[in-house]
Amino acid sequence: MAKRKAVVNHASALSQHASITLDASASYGIIDAQIKSHFHHNNDVSDMLEDSLVDEEEQTKSYHNIEDRVYNVGPHSRVVLYQQVFICSGIHFKMNVFKTTQEPLPYNQLFEEVPIDVVIAPRIFIKGVKVVYGDDISDRPVERVHSWRGAPFKQGRTDDVNAGYGGKYVFLVPEITTNVNEALTRFEIIITDKTLKSENSLSKGSSGKNRYLRPVRDKNNNMYITDLMLAWYKRTPNGNYTIDRDIWPNLPKGYDTTSINDGRKGPDEFLVWKLEEVYMI
Repeated sequence: MAKRKAVVNHASALSQHASITLDASASYGIIDAQIKSHFHHNNDVSDMLEDSLVDEEEQTKSYHNIEDRVYNVGPHSRVVLYQQVFICSGIHFKMNVFKTTQEPLPYNQLFEEVPIDVVIAPRIFIKGVKVVYGDDISDRPVERVHSWRGAPFKQGRTDDVNAGYGGKYVFLVPEITTNVNEALTRFEIIITDKTLKSENSLSKGSSGKNRYLRPVRDKNNNMYITDLMLAWYKRTPNGNYTIDRDIWPNLPKGYDTTSINDGRKGPDEFLVWKLEEVYMI
């Protein structure tokens, strides 16, 4: 995003002059932005600034306002009309403030610097997933990856990736980092007759093929995983495994694995992740 990249670049320049200290292995994001209190400004601008800068969604937001204004211009005279516009990286906001003059204003009166306090912090990324087993639902870890709508099985097995197939309760616990050099770009599901590392099995104690989760880090990619979620739903008649984001609008935006339950009878299950572009210091 243009605004976030501009802020990070400015922070990087400050760090080079020892004004602030930043972690060179981290990617920073905006957590707060406010126009300084001593500067006279419009409340709409403050609200728009905060929403726009802190919002990490990759989208363009437009605001429209229509109003009629009447200006009387006499014979052999003219009116020069100015509208106040708030501009910063990624933001172009036309304010409801107008000024008229008979002569064009000099260049030095057309622009005014607006001081903005911006708070940034290292972004958190996923560097791995720990597979945790249990014999009862009470064994589920608090920090586990959660299911968006809940597993369509008996009550209490939500977030268990082995639900409905016997065997152990199996939960996924994300491992986090602020070091971009450790961050992952995607996950792969491995379904095989072979036994690999049993501690990583997603189907421990169940019959049938073994299922494993393989983390992947693509060094040529600048999009890294920041969030994980499980998504369950029934197969469509044509076998389409694409997640319908109209049905699940709050799922993390990014990509997903093939179905963990591929080849099994019952609902499909996907590990879904959100990706975020990295801006290094």
